[in-house]
Amino acid sequence: NHEEIGRAIADSAVSRAELFLADKISFAQSYSSAGVRKAVAESLRKLRTGYLDLLMLHSVGPTVRSRHEAWREMVALQKEGTIRHIGVSNFGTAELRELKASFPDAPPVTLQSKFNPY
Repeated sequence: NHEEIGRAIADSAVSRAELFLADKISFAQSYSSAGVRKAVAESLRKLRTGYLDLLMLHSVGPTVRSRHEAWREMVALQKEGTIRHIGVSNFGTAELRELKASFPDAPPVTLQSKFNPY
């Protein structure tokens, strides 16, 4: 639904600065430097914006190595100003601690967790 959101933003009178756009790296092939760059570029194009407010890893990914490569690229994009904040989704405590220990200067700022009371 990125294209629809991009169109709605363009058609609205709301300034981009008033919006908070979040996206996720979801597919196994995106858990690499090139994969992250490609996914972000496509999102930005479809959303018609120059930056994302938040980018998250949707899961722990296929391997620790690929997770680290993807995270490293997200940090680089953050330093470039393409992404404002980086976070994770669907991480357990062990994976979250491991990521924070591996990247002490670039920890996740969000943890999106699914909760279902039923």
